[in-house]
Amino acid sequence: MEEIANSKSSHIDTADNESQTDELQEGKLAQVNKKLKRSLQGIKDKIHRVVNEKPDLFDGVSEDTTERLEHLISTVDNQAAYINVLQTERDQIHEQLQNSSVVDDYQQQIHQLQQNLSEKDEQQSLLQEHLNEVQADLEKVRDDHSSLMTKHELLVQHSQHEIEELRKEVAELKQSVKCEHVETQTDEDINALHELIEEQSQQMKALNEINNEKKDLEERLNERETHIQNLMEEITNSKSSHIDTADNESQTDELQEGKGAQMNKKLKRSLQVVKDKVDRLVSEKPDLFDGVGEETNERLDHLIATVENQAAYINILQNERDQAQEQLQNLMQTSQQEQDNERQIEIEPLISSAPSSSPSIVNDHQQQIHQLQEILSEKDEQQSLLQEHLNEVEGELEKIRDDHSSMVTKYELLVQQQTEQSQNSQHEVEELRKEVAELKQSVKCEHVETQTHENINSLHELIEEQSQQIKNLGEINNEKKELEQRLNEREGQIKNLMEEIADSKSSHVETTDNECQTEELQEGKGAQMNKKLKRSLQVVKDKVDRVVSDKPDLFDGVGEETNERLDHLIATVENQAEQMNTLRNEHDQIEEQLRKDLTELQHSLETCQKDLNNEREMKTEECLTSAALSTSSETASSPVVEEYEKQIKQLEEKIIEKEEELASLNKNKAEIELRLKKSAEDNELNMTSYEERIQSFIDERNTLIEQQALRFSECEREIEELKTCNDQFQEELTELKQPSICQDVEIQTDEDINALNEMIEQQSEELKTLKENCLSLNSQIDSNAILQAETERQRIENEQQINNYQYEIENLQEERRRLLEEIQKNIVLTIEKIDNESQTDDHERKKLIKTNKKLTNTLETFQNKIHHFVSENPDLFDGIGEEVNERFDHLLTQINLLQNQIEQYQK
Repeated sequence: MEEIANSKSSHIDTADNESQTDELQEGKLAQVNKKLKRSLQGIKDKIHRVVNEKPDLFDGVSEDTTERLEHLISTVDNQAAYINVLQTERDQIHEQLQNSSVVDDYQQQIHQLQQNLSEKDEQQSLLQEHLNEVQADLEKVRDDHSSLMTKHELLVQHSQHEIEELRKEVAELKQSVKCEHVETQTDEDINALHELIEEQSQQMKALNEINNEKKDLEERLNERETHIQNLMEEITNSKSSHIDTADNESQTDELQEGKGAQMNKKLKRSLQVVKDKVDRLVSEKPDLFDGVGEETNERLDHLIATVENQAAYINILQNERDQAQEQLQNLMQTSQQEQDNERQIEIEPLISSAPSSSPSIVNDHQQQIHQLQEILSEKDEQQSLLQEHLNEVEGELEKIRDDHSSMVTKYELLVQQQTEQSQNSQHEVEELRKEVAELKQSVKCEHVETQTHENINSLHELIEEQSQQIKNLGEINNEKKELEQRLNEREGQIKNLMEEIADSKSSHVETTDNECQTEELQEGKGAQMNKKLKRSLQVVKDKVDRVVSDKPDLFDGVGEETNERLDHLIATVENQAEQMNTLRNEHDQIEEQLRKDLTELQHSLETCQKDLNNEREMKTEECLTSAALSTSSETASSPVVEEYEKQIKQLEEKIIEKEEELASLNKNKAEIELRLKKSAEDNELNMTSYEERIQSFIDERNTLIEQQALRFSECEREIEELKTCNDQFQEELTELKQPSICQDVEIQTDEDINALNEMIEQQSEELKTLKENCLSLNSQIDSNAILQAETERQRIENEQQINNYQYEIENLQEERRRLLEEIQKNIVLTIEKIDNESQTDDHERKKLIKTNKKLTNTLETFQNKIHHFVSENPDLFDGIGEEVNERFDHLLTQINLLQNQIEQYQK
């Protein structure tokens, strides 16, 4: 029973224990289930919140939490794999960039720009030194100015001190005057009055000396006025003589020459009188002409300047005297008023105390003072009269100067006109004499020829040949009818002269002498024409030689003849002008094309940037949500986080380097812009110089053409003269056929025939030269056409090079865009990894916030720099949006364009 009871009790105990264990296990399971349910509910809530926030990620996924979790895990795995792929691509691209030649080219350009910077720094240092020198000069000038101001202040203080002393003396005088009436008039008071009178007498002496000096000046002025009056009389005489000469200009040339000589003599006499007077003044007063040359103009200018200075000094003395006089008058008035007042008050004590001699002494002093006042008033009147007279003299001097200068200019013009008229008249007289001699010779030759029928027939044949040649020349020169009209007028004059000569036929000279004279006259005319042409050609040759000596590189492969050099110069200048115009047009076209490309690229960049920004925002939100969901695996993700932190630091360093590169590029861009401005200015200056040279060459060419035209017109004139001579000769031959006139003829006129043949040969040679000039002009036109073809070929080559450069620029821009996109993607992915693997770590969140702040700060600094550059140079960003990426791309394109332009200009 006991065993049964024990077994029952043990069984009961075991049952109780089992029940207790079951209850404990059930409680634990319930707690575990509750925890699991809470965790599952939390996961569900988070997933549901993510689904509500971003429903686009869960398109095509059911509402089960397991499916949604699997979908999230798969997306995270895909993103990690995509990040690894991007990292590998980024490393490859980075290696390619390091190994590529583009970086080397940029480094070379940067090195060149640094060298240019160093040169600019040296120039800046030189400019700074020059500035320092200028500042030192300014400081010296300021010191001199300050010293002058101090001197002026000292003089003012000294004058004020003297005025105060004078005031003190006046006060003492007042007190002494008062003491005279108040105290007993002892000998000491009388002595004081005597001293005052002596001081006033000294002042009067000084004023008298000043007046004497004024009188001396007046005497000098009177002397000079007399000199000026003499000069005016001489000038009027010369005017009257000039008027006489002007009225008598219609007389003969000999009278005009005589009057011109008389005028010159009179002018020389007047100038000699002026010189003698100036020399006399110099000999009398050499002290006034120290440091002045021996020319009369310099001495006259010096005299005028001394007179002006003396007048100014007289004005200063007058002002000082007026001031002193006013002070004395004021003092005298105050003293008189005080004396009157004191006399009225103190009559009785003065009468009682003063001795018998005191009123007489006072009266004497008053009389002396009154006399002095009268003398001062007289001196004032004299001084005012002198001042008025001096002003009148100065006005007369100015008038005389103006009249003298105008007369000198008029005389010079008249002398020039007379000389020109005399030269023209002499030239006309010589021409008329030559024409008369030619006509006489032609008339004499008519009477001297051998009057045989054979000679007459030969002469007729020669005349017919010459008439045929003249007809041919007339047919060639029909285009120049205007010149023939002028020549017809000249022929009328010659006919009048011929009639006069026909009337004056009386004496006949031998034919040999006349023939020699005609040959000499013809040779003289030819020599004059040759001299004129040689002078003009020599001037052109000298100018061309100067250009060749200045710039020998332009004349490589060109002969030493002036025609070739002139043609080469004109061709080079025209080619350069055409090249500059073509380059400008090409530059404008390229700028327009680049602007169009830039606008298209900017639009594409805007779209890409918008897409990237949207994706970045989505991914950051996803990373933040995934970081909020994850609560474990902190220890396992720490090394990965450190690696990503290192990557972030590296990326930040790269961003800083990029900013520095941007700053350096901005500096280089500014320098390049300055160089472009300088080059543009230099090109403008070169263009102006080339245009001036072209204009000068065109003017020279026109002068040569005009000279040739004049020579051709002279040849035509000679031909027409020959026509007239032949006509007259034929008329006289008809008269010579009569037997009554043929008795005096003995000598054959072979020399005349030879002279005519020589003239015909000269005219044929001149026609040949004209034809050669026409051929040379045609060759110049052909060479210009060839040069135009060459310039077009060069323009096509330049266009091809520009297209190649544009293609390279586009490739570089695409590579830069790819790099920027990959860098942005890497940054976003690294941030996502850090957010996914950090799992609710506040410290890491702070780090991420710091990195984001740093990135935002760097972007803000970058934006601020670009905005600052835009505000400094707004003209470069016309028609461009306010986004930073657009402006940055525009800057890079501008830099590339500027580099291409620099290379083109260097080429």
